Amino acid sequence: MHFWKSFIVIAILCAAVIVSISLIYGSFFVKKSSNIKARVIAAITVLCTIASILFLGKYTNPYDQTLEYEQFLIIETDSPHSLVAGQRFWHGAYAENVFHAGPLFYSTESFKARYGDNWPELDFSHYSYIITYGQEMTSLSYNVWNTIDVPVYTGVYAGRVELSDEFDPCKIYIYQISKLPIDNYP
Repeated sequence: MHFWKSFIVIAILCAAVIVSISLIYGSFFVKKSSNIKARVIAAITVLCTIASILFLGKYTNPYDQTLEYEQFLIIETDSPHSLVAGQRFWHGAYAENVFHAGPLFYSTESFKARYGDNWPELDFSHYSYIITYGQEMTSLSYNVWNTIDVPVYTGVYAGRVELSDEFDPCKIYIYQISKLPIDNYP
């Protein structure tokens, strides 16, 4: 399905480039008269084509993109969280004090109250974070075509996380990724 969406985007961008080239060629090289109107239309078309390529370029890849991540912190708690072995849960944290795409309202104060004072201050101006409960993350990917749109369009990418089989209910793993709104969507 994503292949055809990407193919349509590529076809539209190619058509825009062809129209731009033909307008430039027609207004600057074929007609020797100084038709300002044709040259202005050609210039506007070229600018619109460049803006379209910059805006739609990310939608030309129909495949999942793997994200690089680094382990930011492991927090060991005295009280285990409510997950049981076999449950796999993670979520993204990409802004402070806002409702995220899932049921999470991320607030440093609420996480410190729940998990203790060793909960870190997260730098949301430069990074996003993936928080996993009880299991380490082994891979992280997303597709630009898969966004979380329920109940409304959020612009947040639905991520895919692979977690290890080892389970420790007293550990929380925090991973740092480049700034990208990504979250868990069941």
